[in-house]
Amino acid sequence: MSKKKTFFIDIGNTSLKYCSYHNGDYQIENSLEAKDVNKERVEQLFSGTYCLICSVVPDIDGLFKSIRSIECVFISPAAIPYISTHVDHVEQVG
Repeated sequence: MSKKKTFFIDIGNTSLKYCSYHNGDYQIENSLEAKDVNKERVEQLFSGTYCLICSVVPDIDGLFKSIRSIECVFISPAAIPYISTHVDHVEQVG
C-alpha cells in the first residue's frame, strides 16, 4: 500500500518551489512565480497530499490552510534548533 505523496515547499516573495517524495523516491518538480499562486492552482497541484512548508508569505500560507484536502505542516527555523544560520534579516527566511 502506498503512502500519501509528500511535497516539500519553499514559499518566497518571488516564487514557490517544490519537490515531492513518494514511495521512496524524490522527484524534482517545479516552481511557480508567487504572482501566479492562487487557490485553483494550489488545489490542482497539491490536493490529497501532505505538504511540509517553509514560508515568508502569510497570504499564501493562508491559502494552503484554507484548502481542506491538503494536509499542511509549516516549518520555521525555530522548529529546527540544531541547524544554525547567520542571517541579517531573519524575517526574509522561510
